[in-house]
Amino acid sequence: MGIIGKIVNYFIEDEVRQIVSELYQNYTRVSTLVCPPGLDSAPCNEDQAVGIYLDKSRKTFTVGILPPSEANPGEAIIYGRTEEGEVNSTIYLKNDGAVEITSDTEGKASYLKLNADGSIETYSGNGASTEKTVLGETLKAILEAILDAIVAMTVTTGVGPSGPPINAATFTAIKGQLTTILSAGVKNN
Repeated sequence: MGIIGKIVNYFIEDEVRQIVSELYQNYTRVSTLVCPPGLDSAPCNEDQAVGIYLDKSRKTFTVGILPPSEANPGEAIIYGRTEEGEVNSTIYLKNDGAVEITSDTEGKASYLKLNADGSIETYSGNGASTEKTVLGETLKAILEAILDAIVAMTVTTGVGPSGPPINAATFTAIKGQLTTILSAGVKNN
């Protein structure tokens, strides 16, 4: 037999989350929260809990929460919420293979989208404008070629070709620093 109740509180007893649900006015019941493996999720007050009785002892287990209906068939959404129940982050697994990760705290929304076509989009909520990213090793190679050309540069003068620039060592030193622009932790194609 199943029951549905409004969550009014929860507490942890023996490292297990216990849910207090109001089944009808002034009648509450304590149940043990059951989560899928690898997921630790605390419900918010006012959530609608779905509970079941498993044995004759009438011990109740909360097996789920009635979520908002935003996912389409074949999709899944994981919500992060404030204690008041306001959604402030999501992981959205879309039915076309795309994944969207969003965070919206204090009006500063950020997202990472892994699109179904293989492209990746990011947006930082710090107010900075978005631009296309560069391929770091390609940029490094282009900058090295430019610096090599500057160091080898000669110009025609009234008395013949000039020698290399007198500050060629500065350009060579800059070239040596180009590896520092490459990120060790983030790679893209």
